[in-house]
Amino acid sequence: MAKLPYFPLYTSDFISDTIDLSNEEMGAYIRVLMYSWQKGKVSLDRVVRIIGDIETWEAISHYFQEENGLWFNPRMERERVKAKGRHDKAVKANSARWDAPSNAPSNATSNPQTHPPAMLTHNSQPITHNTEHRTQELNDILSFFPDSFFHDMTVPNILLKVKDDFGVDGLRAMCEKVAAIKDKSKLNGAYVRSIIKNTDLAGIAKGTSNERGEKLEWLSRLQCVDLASKNKGGKTTDDLYRALKDDKGNNIKFEKGHRYEGQSVWVKK
Repeated sequence: MAKLPYFPLYTSDFISDTIDLSNEEMGAYIRVLMYSWQKGKVSLDRVVRIIGDIETWEAISHYFQEENGLWFNPRMERERVKAKGRHDKAVKANSARWDAPSNAPSNATSNPQTHPPAMLTHNSQPITHNTEHRTQELNDILSFFPDSFFHDMTVPNILLKVKDDFGVDGLRAMCEKVAAIKDKSKLNGAYVRSIIKNTDLAGIAKGTSNERGEKLEWLSRLQCVDLASKNKGGKTTDDLYRALKDDKGNNIKFEKGHRYEGQSVWVKK
């Protein structure tokens, strides 16, 4: 995608997620985020050159995931997909406004431009859909996977149905499970439906199960800090727990009357 000049930063989430970092570690984290926003996934050698030393990287590496020797921040990649969708939609709307012929026929059915937009699949076979919004949603799902990952649109359409039924958290959980399929012969509708059947997507959507289907206990931030401090594996609070969010990205809080009333709800990752 074209490089975008802006960088989305959700300040409340960022402050909450980085509360344990030193000023130096915070600066290094922001620098790596900005570089990867411009360049994409980053090699470890490049990361060390960006921030200066391996020790600082070790302090912030838990915010990133490694894939084929390259590092990326999962939240950033999801924001990249959303930003690309908004960018492409704006470009398309602007092109349509300026390129539309002034003598276009009044009979809409005779104008091929009024037909539903076509979307190119990974094997470049055009698939038409009823609405531009639906096409964009499918494009967003495809953007999560490498090119040529799917041999047809069966599985992406199944994933789109998951989003309809269980929201973005359920979709993210299923996309990660599908992306982990190594045997491409299993990359078919029947196998993916079997994964869906054995995943507590309803629990994930409600925030009562994590992406592995494990039941979650709702905790306060202080409880998470206390439990993480007892962790013998050396992982921090943010390695082990995350703030629970609603479908608009806002932190869910304990209800009135609860002992942690008004505090954000945290769950095990």
